[in-house]
Amino acid sequence: MHDALDLIKLSSSVYHNARRDGVLQAVRAGATNGQIAIVLGLSIPDTRDLIDRLRARDRELAGGG
Repeated sequence: MHDALDLIKLSSSVYHNARRDGVLQAVRAGATNGQIAIVLGLSIPDTRDLIDRLRARDRELAGGG
């Protein structure tokens, strides 16, 4: 059972990281919030919030903490 749970954790982590990286790359490439929202199936306000959180996290990581 632990193997199955570990697999779920790993695949969720990979998905989360790929989604985060994809969103940030799209932003850097000039995609609009609306375009990203359509791809993710989110509302534009939810997409703005997601992008803001990702940018804040990247700033924190770049600052070392």
